[in-house]
Amino acid sequence: MTLDPVELKARLTRRLTLVELATLTTAVIFGAGMIVLLSRRPIPGLLMDFALFSRASGGDLQGYYYGLWGIPLFYPFASLPFNLGALAWQLFNIGGMFFAARLFTGKSAALIFSYQMFVNLYFGQISGVLCFGIALMWLGLSKRNWLLAGLGLTIAVIKPQVGLIAGLIWLFALLSDTDDPPSHRRACWMALIVPAAVVVISFLIQPDWLAQTFVRLKTIPPNDEASFTTWDYIGAWGLLLLIPPLILPLNRQARLLALITAWLVSAPYFQPWDIAALLMLLPNWLPLLSWGALLLGYPQMPLGFLLLLTAFYIWQISPGVFRVLRLAPVRCASLGKIKFYKLQKLEHDQQDEQRVDE
Repeated sequence: MTLDPVELKARLTRRLTLVELATLTTAVIFGAGMIVLLSRRPIPGLLMDFALFSRASGGDLQGYYYGLWGIPLFYPFASLPFNLGALAWQLFNIGGMFFAARLFTGKSAALIFSYQMFVNLYFGQISGVLCFGIALMWLGLSKRNWLLAGLGLTIAVIKPQVGLIAGLIWLFALLSDTDDPPSHRRACWMALIVPAAVVVISFLIQPDWLAQTFVRLKTIPPNDEASFTTWDYIGAWGLLLLIPPLILPLNRQARLLALITAWLVSAPYFQPWDIAALLMLLPNWLPLLSWGALLLGYPQMPLGFLLLLTAFYIWQISPGVFRVLRLAPVRCASLGKIKFYKLQKLEHDQQDEQRVDE
């Protein structure tokens, strides 16, 4: 993960490969096909999230659990006829994932062809837009453009649980080495002004929106059938997974990926499409492994994602674990020598005292 603006520009402007073109075409056809399918007959779940966002833009917040500032984002799409608005929304999500994958890794085909892309298009979810927001934040920070970075961060935190991932990536950027550290850090801190101002304005417009959101969460909780986190098994104890990446001797990128993965598997609620916020950071073919969760079948699919993410988490922290285990005998030996020398010195001091007494 680089903040070099020249390298990032090269990634974004690189010519489309045939594989990328094929995956993008497949995603567009699938997204449009879902709209055609829904127009012919109602299918449970199909584009239900886009319909929810459209209703939210009109003031019906039932089932809406995101930040209030996200609603203006839906206005342009909801103002169009449903099918046309849904198609524009699908294209926005596809473009968002393409932009994010290109920016962070230079390659997009694996993410575009991942399970997360297609399930996002089926439900009309917002994951591609959130990936776009995180990537926009990163691009803004690379250019020292705090307004652009702040706009991206504001988009990314529309969904709270994904917002924490955006926060981790922001922190990674803040601590990154650059050619002008003072200017870079100033841009990072100033980028927070935009989302903070937007949140304050949202409370000025509707002071009780957060309280109302908690009421809706309690009275009509979100569907958690596909939620894959450990919260359903061990509750908040799963959050302890956040500790090893913080204390183990890891390189910075492995630490970031391990922290994001730990949050994904331990948070109270995460749906499979939100894993895209991690997959967009992974190179080459790794996002395609997301299809492996389907091998267990739908009822056990969340468990499949949990197992895949747990394996990835172990992979990221294992170098730090092995390093600690490798250095432990050396440190124990060093401590033993220090203790031995201290005992020897104590004996010599006692002998010297005896001689003085004699």
